Amino acid sequence: MKRLTKQVLGCLGLVLVGAITVVAYNLPAPAAAVSGSTVTDTVVVTVLEHGSSTPVYPQDGDVVTDDTIHVITDYEGANEIQYYLSYYDEETGTWTDPVLVHSYCPTTEGGICPPTNDDEANGRHDFWLTLPHGHGKYTITTKVLGGDHTVTDEKSITITYTDKDIPVPETGGDDIDVADTGIFTNLNIGRADFLITGLIAFFGVAGFSTYLVLRHRK
Repeated sequence: MKRLTKQVLGCLGLVLVGAITVVAYNLPAPAAAVSGSTVTDTVVVTVLEHGSSTPVYPQDGDVVTDDTIHVITDYEGANEIQYYLSYYDEETGTWTDPVLVHSYCPTTEGGICPPTNDDEANGRHDFWLTLPHGHGKYTITTKVLGGDHTVTDEKSITITYTDKDIPVPETGGDDIDVADTGIFTNLNIGRADFLITGLIAFFGVAGFSTYLVLRHRK
């Protein structure tokens, strides 16, 4: 009777460890939480021919606290520079159509663009832009036209206008923290850890069970 009990316990041990190993294998991978609040925006760059522009201020991802901002752009080979503005409507979840808010011709007096002008120039242009829709996200698109009056370069940046009293969260960049489950704090336990532990326990119990069976046979 005692030997039979040992055999039964050995078999039950094998079944239990096998079940634990199967459960450990099917555990989902631990979720990852990005530190802070991050918003990812894409800078759209389209180069068709010669002529280009580089945003000096603001740049993509900047946060501004005034509804009137100083837009500064460096340009090369430009006959005309056009600035378009669009706004993200949170109620509808869509962007408004880009609207032409400013144009500048660097080779003419006062920067006013005449009907005919084939000259191009390099330099820096700045102007004051009012954000008309209040707090939120805006996209500023800069288009450079060459001497043939075709678009030779187009760039878009996205900025956020917020109130001074609202704290701006720091983006975590590439820093990723393992989500806190409330059970094991600051531990990074993955599926591989469970599998290795399960295999060690499995072979341990299997060896002991085999010993009991062989001992009974002897």
